[in-house]
Amino acid sequence: MKLVHYMPRIVASEGGTPRAVMDMCALLAARDNHLTLLLQDGPDIPEPWRTDTPGLPRVLELGSGSRPLARLGDDQLERADALLADADALHLHCMWQPEHAQLARRARARDIPVVLTPHGHLDNWPMSQHALKKRLFLLAFGRAIFANTSAIHCTAEAERDQTAPRVRGVPVHVVPLPFDVSPFQTLPGEHGATEALDLPARPAPVVLFISRLHEKKRPDIALRAFARAAPDDAVLVLAGTGTPRATAELEALARSLAIADRTRFAGHVSGDLKVSLYQRADAMLLPTSQENFGLVIPEALACRTPVVTTRGVDIWPTIQREAGAAIVEQSVGAFSDALAALLDNPDHRESLGERGRSWVLEHLDGRKTAQRLESLYRLLRDPAPIPTERHAP
Repeated sequence: MKLVHYMPRIVASEGGTPRAVMDMCALLAARDNHLTLLLQDGPDIPEPWRTDTPGLPRVLELGSGSRPLARLGDDQLERADALLADADALHLHCMWQPEHAQLARRARARDIPVVLTPHGHLDNWPMSQHALKKRLFLLAFGRAIFANTSAIHCTAEAERDQTAPRVRGVPVHVVPLPFDVSPFQTLPGEHGATEALDLPARPAPVVLFISRLHEKKRPDIALRAFARAAPDDAVLVLAGTGTPRATAELEALARSLAIADRTRFAGHVSGDLKVSLYQRADAMLLPTSQENFGLVIPEALACRTPVVTTRGVDIWPTIQREAGAAIVEQSVGAFSDALAALLDNPDHRESLGERGRSWVLEHLDGRKTAQRLESLYRLLRDPAPIPTERHAP
């Protein structure tokens, strides 16, 4: 199939969504689909994707939107039209993009099915933030987007339940995010992270928070829970980027909790260093207010790292049931209790680690999920009515 995916920006430090889009595109291209990732700006696109290599995605950068509200200009739309001319599907990512209405309208004019993946943007918690601005966007652009969208792709049942009332009757299909398990098949060992981040040797515990340093993710809870529950030889690693102000506030909090000397602000980590860091961690804390699929969770589980998180993660019932993740209230007390329980019981940690890794490698293989997305595209090419799929991840 000839597939076109659109994502405004691919910047690795902006969180899990760019990574999810790249994984999805890579896995679909590897299945002999001719896939082009259309975007405005892609500084972190892998260079091989720009070489027109079989089995890899292609890239077409349009540059920033030249019309008001960052909409695409005539020249940019002409380039997009040429790409869409014989496409089998257009797949749009994220939600708050006025140009989605432009691209969806042009695709549907050619009878090309359009899939929209909101990546959790229509969940209840995000919709409660800057609520007036988002309602105005839906009034101005949502009708045009949804009228030309063939299906909404959600990654979990919990996301579907929150999204469906907001998409004006567009069919909603639940398919997990394609998760590329290949970097986790053979693990590099924990030595790289231990050396690079000056971590203590075992048996001293290492606790990990890995996500953007943003109030939505509540890294402050991770700091306070660590201060309350971790032994004196433990180290907390906060891996992720934040604004200078947010980072400074967290550093000040670490000092006030008397754990500054045991806290590492690692910034954005990737590649083998990130995998090595998961391996060295005895537990990962993610006290998030909302998470769509939360790619750091299956990443941690694939490295045998037990996870403590909240019901704000859309896949929480699955990871609790299948991988033994601790799902707790978004509070310092709940996270400190869960952390203490993990650190006090090495045998339980080891058992959870093996359980989590086995589940990820067996059930989240992105090749199978990519096949399900192909099936969705083919269904949408059929003029017959499309029933809503409801698959648990």
